[in-house]
Amino acid sequence: MIRKLHFQLTIFATIVTTCILIIVSAISLRISEEHMRNADEHPLQNNFSAILYYLEEQTIISHKWLATTEANYNFYIKLDDNGQELLFDSLGENATKAHVFDKARAIAKETYNFSLIPINSNATLSSSISFPFSTEHENYHAFIAIIPKPNGYLNAIVIHSYAFIERQISQQRTAFGIAIAGSFVLLAIFFYFLIGFLLKPIKKSREEQTRFIASASHELRSPLTVILSSLSAMEHADDKQRTHFSHTIKSESERMALLIDDLLTLSSADSVTWDMNFAPVELDTLLLRNYEKFEPLAQSKQRTFEVSLPNDNLPACLCDELRITQLLIILTDNAFSYTNENDNISLSLQYKNNHFYIEVSDTGIGITADDKAYIFERFYRSDKSRKDKSHFGLGLSIAKEIVDLHNGSIGVYDNAGGGSTFRVKLPAI
Repeated sequence: MIRKLHFQLTIFATIVTTCILIIVSAISLRISEEHMRNADEHPLQNNFSAILYYLEEQTIISHKWLATTEANYNFYIKLDDNGQELLFDSLGENATKAHVFDKARAIAKETYNFSLIPINSNATLSSSISFPFSTEHENYHAFIAIIPKPNGYLNAIVIHSYAFIERQISQQRTAFGIAIAGSFVLLAIFFYFLIGFLLKPIKKSREEQTRFIASASHELRSPLTVILSSLSAMEHADDKQRTHFSHTIKSESERMALLIDDLLTLSSADSVTWDMNFAPVELDTLLLRNYEKFEPLAQSKQRTFEVSLPNDNLPACLCDELRITQLLIILTDNAFSYTNENDNISLSLQYKNNHFYIEVSDTGIGITADDKAYIFERFYRSDKSRKDKSHFGLGLSIAKEIVDLHNGSIGVYDNAGGGSTFRVKLPAI
């Protein structure tokens, strides 16, 4: 499912980003094309005016000037002296030019009512017209003028082809298309790795959830199997055996109830539905209460149990009193579970740099380096602790959730003389 989601998100992100890129590119391309056309159009009228002025002033039109003008401005030029064509071998194929000239002349006459034959033979001022037009293959701009001369008149048809600017625009569009296609591929690769990176925590969480469900099912199955077996055996047992089976059923039921409570606690933490009541709390008072609670257990199990508190007055800690009490119980009970007779267990509290440091230390069996990396994971238990059926490997997971909800930290460290120390860091008010 995660893999399918990874692929779908990659495609979605790539398509959306590419669409945005296409829209932005289309707008930029349109602006660029308009700029290119305007840059070509503005000097065009000036060039037409320059040609008209030259033709008005000169009595002899040289072939060199015509050739240079056509080459420099990408023009087709056709001149008629009193209706007779002045021959000139100019740019382009003659058939193509003749077709363009004929069409320009026809449009001028039919659309703009502009004839190349002067109506008034005594006119002294030139008349001209300028307009764009198109053929089957290209776009052009025509400039047609009638220029009075002492011995008659001179007709000039100047055609500018937009082929060069259109080729530039076409090349630019092709370049943009190739760039967008390349961007699509690069974006797909980028989003594939980015989304893969972002989905890693989800994938890891899903894997942990799967392991959690499998472990919970296994742990629940064990006491349930014992209960069902005991119930089945009670049907054929005598009174003494039934009493024994009843105690077994009660013990396993209590064990199952404890496991379910722990599972519900972790489920509330995962769904962020834990009720947290933050208030100023005296942590030294909580440690003393915790000490008094476990002192009888220490005497019965022959453990040395101590508590160490600062002599100075401490500020209050903004925390949830019930959750911190639960944290102390988990860590202390954990210490009692993994120590033997005559081992030492100690509670301590320190305050420095606006933080509280709670330590639960023991001289028990200790924790290996390999176990330290997983000790706060759910259902994790070292091999030495698996014999103790009262622990499911959830206590330290709950402890870590409590510390995280208080914006604190928890860690485990080796003691020089053996055993371990759990250190909790909590911020003060």
